[in-house]
Amino acid sequence: MKIPTFSMLFIIILLIVSCEKEHNENKNEYKILLGACGTISFVDDIGKDFSTARDSLISIRKPLIGNDYIIEEVEMKIDYNNDNREFKGIIFRSGSNQTLIISMEDVLDSFGNYYFINWCPD
Repeated sequence: MKIPTFSMLFIIILLIVSCEKEHNENKNEYKILLGACGTISFVDDIGKDFSTARDSLISIRKPLIGNDYIIEEVEMKIDYNNDNREFKGIIFRSGSNQTLIISMEDVLDSFGNYYFINWCPD
């Protein structure tokens, strides 16, 4: 059975487009190499650098953390080879007794971007 050339071309284009879509769906998700088990997903650009992104994250988390908190920053190694940005996981603890308020689920980079951790299954 001979398939018409136009139909074959259409099928090839359809396959290429669907493969490219599948490949691009995870372009904002990066594997964590050191610092936690899982991946990080891009959420938003919330600052112009790490410091301003941290200030924005504090504003976002303010209803949960209140006014008495300490921030721990955990260096992370991410499988991100596009440039030399640094990544840090953020942990919020109570300022008075050091108890955990929010475990490490937020990640910021040195370019002011905010990511959320997708943990490995237990």
